[in-house]
Amino acid sequence: MASSIVLAGGVQAASIDNFDGGAHSVTGLGVSSDTINYAGAIGGSRKIEIDITNPNEGDAKARVYNSATYNSGVYSHSAEALTAATSTITWDANGAGLGGIDLTDGRDFSVFSFDIFRIDQGEVNLTFSVLDTLGNAVKYTLSGAGVGVQAVAFDLFTGDMGFDFESVNAISLEIEGDDASDLVLDNLRTVPTPATLMLMLASFAGFFFNKKQQNPVLMA
Repeated sequence: MASSIVLAGGVQAASIDNFDGGAHSVTGLGVSSDTINYAGAIGGSRKIEIDITNPNEGDAKARVYNSATYNSGVYSHSAEALTAATSTITWDANGAGLGGIDLTDGRDFSVFSFDIFRIDQGEVNLTFSVLDTLGNAVKYTLSGAGVGVQAVAFDLFTGDMGFDFESVNAISLEIEGDDASDLVLDNLRTVPTPATLMLMLASFAGFFFNKKQQNPVLMA
């Protein structure tokens, strides 16, 4: 089951991963991956993978760690100069499948939402892919995202006609970066209504206002 996040006004969102635990990292040339058990991730585990797509000069890394800058566990995608990489996070209960989780929770409108704390050096594209228990798949790519709360509505996804968000077996998020692209994100969840998104936007703006008051320069 997906755990719940209680928001302002008592509204609940279903957490996919809060990244507050299960620290791990992958790095190196070619494709490198690691899976870790973590109760705060949907299905109880998380797999991260990095693929360096043009290893001209340097290295790339994908990691989950506790950031003092953001006072939170975060996911970080980073690449050195003249190096581009694609990293992927997968939630599928360590290959066993999520067993038909209902991501809609009976709602007519739902979105994937997450927070981007930092992004720099070129364009970063984020692709969500979702697989249901019958093997049907859908995906959506968010191009040119910036810092802030991001939202991807379920009805934007395209793919197999028979796909069912009420019977999900696996979820993945692919981060495709340009040369030397860095990204820090947190709190992947599903959100029930546009009004809830507005509450999250206000909360995110308040978070960064407080951080700037404490420390004018944000470092990953």
